[in-house]
Amino acid sequence: MQPNEYAVFKRALETYTADPEWRAAFTENPVRALEDFSSLDAYDAYKAIGIVLDEAPRDEANPYYAEYLRRYRAVGDFIETSFRKEAFTDKRLYGFGRIALRRTQVGNRFFRDMPHIRYFPVLFELSDGCRQGCTFCGLAAPAWRSDFLATAENRRLWRAVLAATREKIGVILSQCACYFATEPLDNPDYEVLLADFHEITGDYPQTTTVRGSAEPERLRGFMKQLGSKRLRLAGLRFSVRTLAEFRRLTALYTPEDLADVELLLNNPESLTGYSASGRAREMNLPPGKRTRRYSISCLAGFLVNMARQTVAFTEPVIPDAKCPTGVRIYEERSFADACGFQAILEEMAARYAHGRINAAPRVALCEEVSVSREGNITTFCGDGMSFHMGGNLLFQKAVSLIREKPSSLPELFDALQISAFVGADMVEKFQLLYEKGYLRMVYG
Repeated sequence: MQPNEYAVFKRALETYTADPEWRAAFTENPVRALEDFSSLDAYDAYKAIGIVLDEAPRDEANPYYAEYLRRYRAVGDFIETSFRKEAFTDKRLYGFGRIALRRTQVGNRFFRDMPHIRYFPVLFELSDGCRQGCTFCGLAAPAWRSDFLATAENRRLWRAVLAATREKIGVILSQCACYFATEPLDNPDYEVLLADFHEITGDYPQTTTVRGSAEPERLRGFMKQLGSKRLRLAGLRFSVRTLAEFRRLTALYTPEDLADVELLLNNPESLTGYSASGRAREMNLPPGKRTRRYSISCLAGFLVNMARQTVAFTEPVIPDAKCPTGVRIYEERSFADACGFQAILEEMAARYAHGRINAAPRVALCEEVSVSREGNITTFCGDGMSFHMGGNLLFQKAVSLIREKPSSLPELFDALQISAFVGADMVEKFQLLYEKGYLRMVYG
């Protein structure tokens, strides 16, 4: 394979996914359609597109698919290494993220087919709100109000906040993105603030932007700032909202320019579906465009907004009428300086980042979990998965109680008229259900 050949194949795959006209031409006559990508072997490219889209049997001997797989595995290995337990100073946050992910997997089978998904312990927002107003925004980002600009005073606070976060969380901070319900490039000083991030953490976080076709020269400079090594490890993604944006991107950038930039093809004509969360919940989508309900949030921990100087503790949940964005916010507080910020991190971690059920919060079944019983076996059912657990009459009564309403352990003991000693076995069963993602804790 020639050095630029994979980049050309990637462009052909993206065009098939995004552009219905080219997709129709490809379906009618693949060889003729692939003449637009003349450096490709038409047969291998045709087969590889089918393999990637799960429309053809896997064949790792296919050169284009083999390179696609190599790159996918390299990013997966990078994620696995970055999110190892040793990267977390506060192991409570490591455990909380893993349990939160299991809850998501119980509630939506989609996530069980995505082995490299991990939840960040912290994310930063460098703007208050978003200027872009994407119609499909899964987080329903509010309208833009202000940016956290790189003034001398702000940079001192930013660097102090990063240092305090690194001390609390660990080296995993280097992978924690600086956007959430925001467009990173709305902030004109994003690159400066990311340079500070790199100096404190030793790496650049991943960036996703819709500004790829609107600010090409800025993005070219940003690619140089990230460097080829970080780009190859999924350091930059372009979200594409319209077919016109996609066509503009392909005119502005050569296949080689975007060989290491993932395109999130979100235009309505594409084959990509939208999560039924946020604004997409209200969209009149064609059949097949709306995917199963899931949160697009990848955060189980602290959301830090530097423009407002706030910290919230959050986790992803299956979106519903009560939580349409799929983000549960436990608490939000303001900070004035790095010392106060660090105190908030510790207090919130101590209150919410639990690996074990304790007496303070209430215990509840996760929203997507149902329960059935046959004899002494209780079955907890999620989305296409279940867990069978034996238990005595006390355990079965306790399950019935938390099905009716969330209850704390002392409340359960009182209702069952037992001591904590007698209820110890029941608590350990609940603990296992919590760790496997069938139970959650409720505060407030």
